[in-house]
Amino acid sequence: SEVPTPCPGGKKTEQARQSDPQNCIECDAGTFCAAGQGEEVCTAGHYCPVESTSPTPCSAGTFNPTQGSEDDTACRPCSPGKYCSGGNAAVDGDCSAGYFCKSAADMDTPSDDSDGKYGICPEESYCEEGTDHPTPCPKGTFGGSYGLESEDACTQCLPGKYCEETGLQQIDLESRDCSAGFYCTGSAESSQPAADSGQGRPCRAGYKCPAGS
Repeated sequence: SEVPTPCPGGKKTEQARQSDPQNCIECDAGTFCAAGQGEEVCTAGHYCPVESTSPTPCSAGTFNPTQGSEDDTACRPCSPGKYCSGGNAAVDGDCSAGYFCKSAADMDTPSDDSDGKYGICPEESYCEEGTDHPTPCPKGTFGGSYGLESEDACTQCLPGKYCEETGLQQIDLESRDCSAGFYCTGSAESSQPAADSGQGRPCRAGYKCPAGS
């Protein structure tokens, strides 16, 4: 009898003992066929076009929980606050503190994306672990640097300045002097802090308080 000849990669046979390569047919989409092996279902985290010899991993920034996928449209963008290294059935984990991941992040400390989908936390905000959108530094504070990891990392508004809005940067303080007739001791949320605010007060009798005091 003739010696069986294995089908090449990407091909399969429906005959028990085939000896003619002409009898080999394309491996179906959603499956893969290694050389001389039978047809296998495409593994999760991957996709398999027609005549695949092995599964193709989903690209970094995506994942795929489904078996038997035929093309890369089955690969889903990584979930908000998560990162995906690629080729996996599920997300890898949370993005690191100091970074934000809105969608399709490919690592836990992603470089800035041109579309703003992920990157280091912007200067006026902070990003805790698993953040999808940066949180603005609160009133009475400003963001002193990029990559802040918590609200506590926001800097108290400087003496003589006021920070009445969320999400301020240090450069914004240049135009935010406390009003003449008042002084601001730090963390001021108003240019004219009340006496009981703990952030400054109206100038005391007998004292002079120019703008920025």
